[in-house]
Amino acid sequence: MDGAHISWTRSEQHRSWLLWSLAKRRDHAVELLDPRNRDPNYLSKDELGTSSWFQTMLDVSDTFACSESLHIDVHGCRNPPDSSAHLTAGLGAMSEAGLGQCVEVFTKALKTEIRRALGSLRLRPKAPLVRVVTVASSSSRFSGAWFESTGRQTQSQQAMIAGFTHSVQLEMSKALRTSLFKEKATIPKLGGALSAAWMAAVRG
Repeated sequence: MDGAHISWTRSEQHRSWLLWSLAKRRDHAVELLDPRNRDPNYLSKDELGTSSWFQTMLDVSDTFACSESLHIDVHGCRNPPDSSAHLTAGLGAMSEAGLGQCVEVFTKALKTEIRRALGSLRLRPKAPLVRVVTVASSSSRFSGAWFESTGRQTQSQQAMIAGFTHSVQLEMSKALRTSLFKEKATIPKLGGALSAAWMAAVRG
């Protein structure tokens, strides 16, 4: 299975952090921020045409053009109880795209495969290992989809626009991220779980 990843360089991340720190000291002087380095999860539809991040996503989509493709957007979140589970998978972008039946299959497969792959981890605090959010709502900030009224597009929504057939946003608790870092053999298991769940969704 082929794939690719997109991320800001370390130097670009550091530069953005420095500019943001200066902006806060100057009473949020947003003019100090580099408009070319926008958080890609907050882009408006009007910005997609000039966003280097989205253009790269289009290039990746074209490179792996085939009948089925999966986009995964990975984030970190706080530990439960601030988050409802140690891993939240958001399928809101696919739901928004009208892929209801596929989302149902994907949801079930994600829960099954992730529990199988990560069920042996002793995560603290105790909380559900995985949940799947399929619809954007005021209480579901990890759905992977902005409300249409915001005019913004998450990475998952942009992926659907770019031509990916499947897209999921992952939010991992600090405890889970720490466990994956310490037990690196678990990382390919998680990758395999996501792949297996995707294949199940493709088969329907």
